[in-house]
Amino acid sequence: MARPSVDKPVDALDVIYSQDQVIADLFDMWHRISEHLRDGGEDVDLRWRRGSAVKLLLQHLAVREAAKEALVRRIRRTGHDDLATNLDGDGVARRERLAALDELARGHQAMSLNFPAIDAVVADLAARFAGERERTKVPSCQRQRRSWALPEKRGLPGARSVRMQSMTHPSPVPRWYDRVPAVKAFLAFYDHLRPAPSGAANPGGR
Repeated sequence: MARPSVDKPVDALDVIYSQDQVIADLFDMWHRISEHLRDGGEDVDLRWRRGSAVKLLLQHLAVREAAKEALVRRIRRTGHDDLATNLDGDGVARRERLAALDELARGHQAMSLNFPAIDAVVADLAARFAGERERTKVPSCQRQRRSWALPEKRGLPGARSVRMQSMTHPSPVPRWYDRVPAVKAFLAFYDHLRPAPSGAANPGGR
């Protein structure tokens, strides 16, 4: 199956492709700057860039999580529980870590997001993300992707719907509102209204 366009995501599967690349780049930036700072390269601009990466990671990970949840639900409806479980991975722990990052980052400017507790959560999320990207390369995942070559045949929510439901403080375990798009969109909107770092980019783009 040809790789979906990452420039204009159509549905949840496209969103996962596009967000994976953005998130990988952000984690790479965060690691590179962290190494430089550990080697004694103290720099105010680098700390601002590192904190900005944390802000953006929170947003893009939330979008990816919403897309992943939609994809896992869709696959379960086709009867492929093993594939759905494989794709979700340790979803409970991943969502717990994302919620923890939201709590730690809430109300802070980018410059302030350079402290041990933040570092530990980001490093944990980076390790989980790397493992998940490898997991989606297994043959069973590739066969499922080929069977969903055309967006209109996938039965997945659109990219805009996914972004609207991207909660930065998700529940570790599924709640009733996860199946009610309007309610989840309201809660996601509330997440983004709470005191948050200024200057964050729109997670809908690359």
